[in-house]
Amino acid sequence: MSDPLVYSATPTGAALHNSTALERWLIGPVGSGKTTAMIMDMFMRMLHQTPHPRTKKRQTRFVVIRESYPQLVSTTIKSFMEWVGQYGKLSGQSPIKWAWNAQLPDGTFIETEILFYAMSEGFDTSKLRSLEVTGVYLSEFAELAREIVDVAATRLRYPKTHTKLVDGYDHGPSWLGIVGESNAPPEASHWYERFEINRPANCAVFKYPPALIREFNEATDKYEYTDNPEAENIAHLPGGFAYYHNMIASMSDEAIDNLVLNNYGRDLSGRPVYPRFSRVKHVVDADTLLPNVNYPVIIGLDPGLNAAAILGQMGNLGSLNVLDEVVTEGLTFETFIDEHLIPMLKQRKYVNCKFQAVIDPAAIARNAMNELTSHEMLRKKGIPTKFAVTNKLQPRIKAVEHFLQRDGMLRVSSGCTVLIGGFEGGYRYQRVRGAAGRVYKPEPEKNRFSHPHDGLQYMCLEYIAETSLQGARDRERAMRQQPSGSRRFA
Repeated sequence: MSDPLVYSATPTGAALHNSTALERWLIGPVGSGKTTAMIMDMFMRMLHQTPHPRTKKRQTRFVVIRESYPQLVSTTIKSFMEWVGQYGKLSGQSPIKWAWNAQLPDGTFIETEILFYAMSEGFDTSKLRSLEVTGVYLSEFAELAREIVDVAATRLRYPKTHTKLVDGYDHGPSWLGIVGESNAPPEASHWYERFEINRPANCAVFKYPPALIREFNEATDKYEYTDNPEAENIAHLPGGFAYYHNMIASMSDEAIDNLVLNNYGRDLSGRPVYPRFSRVKHVVDADTLLPNVNYPVIIGLDPGLNAAAILGQMGNLGSLNVLDEVVTEGLTFETFIDEHLIPMLKQRKYVNCKFQAVIDPAAIARNAMNELTSHEMLRKKGIPTKFAVTNKLQPRIKAVEHFLQRDGMLRVSSGCTVLIGGFEGGYRYQRVRGAAGRVYKPEPEKNRFSHPHDGLQYMCLEYIAETSLQGARDRERAMRQQPSGSRRFA
């Protein structure tokens, strides 16, 4: 005989269960009960499926997907079996299946099947395209590809709807949907765009409260963390809030921000080009980072259909201040200049500033409309322009690292959101799927983050070249000022 099942939903879990949206997404800190809520939501959908009026069967079929097979078995399936596994039978390997066929106390019959898949074990959307399901559940969805959601939405059709009415009403699914749970995905991910920028009409996102509250103590110059009275699932964690306080003792600020405070984090699906970057160290409030009219403003510029420009200026002791970004998609280069770049340069804070654009030396193709190169077009618009010293990848990356590896040498305005998103993982070496271990492609992925980072690299190259040239001039001047008898030659 099965043990009685006792489940008390947290406020966020209850909101998920009560929602009628086609897509429902749970985002929460580690230990907040996300996986349990997802499992119990699936279990309730089995029980609440309208029974067939003749056979009295409540038929459902679900797919559960996780990125790796070890995680699928050791966490997702393990939690599932602890909660509801006793009611059915687990079998198979590829895929692992769980089936429950039984009569309920009300005289109806449960007939359900769950298929567990792992992306790393060769699962792709072609397998999903061959299925008809009631629901798709995505465990740790932040690790999964966007295509899964697009395909899943086309497979929600089980049990089949009969065209002929039975006893006055049709028999078919009383609920269909996609449900996912995860820690907060990266800001640079397609998930962030789906949830915060272009959210579909029938998509609901449920965010758990942060586990702890973070406050900055000016006296100690450190962050302090206190218990959040609105945190959920605390009673079920070992030691209660001590679970989190012990955890953060060895965590980075970025990890705490994402895994404990439930804020959108860095992209971990690829290897960041600049792992030294830290939002805490390198990002400053846009209102405090203003141009200095005594120094030229360099515009690092990547021309093309997805043109991007980064505006920066040398600060004290050779530091670099990144002031603004201009990022567009799908515009002609002339439109980019006229409607986006020039209006930025005309802002009040740039009055009396001098500008120097530095562009990709490979940008020599002539525009089909006006037969001008990008270089010529910028100069025609009144923007002094020169080519970067090189467009080879490694010197460009090293130019940025030159500023990153020295404390206080790079300050990025908080207004440069796309550039920061690139630093935090959007500008990355893409992982090679199917390769043994973690293997990455040799060049950064071309995406919406790569264009502003190309511009930043051209800017950094220019400053390093100017600094090196000035240093050479200073050394030559010093040599000339020495008495002739004291000169030394290499």
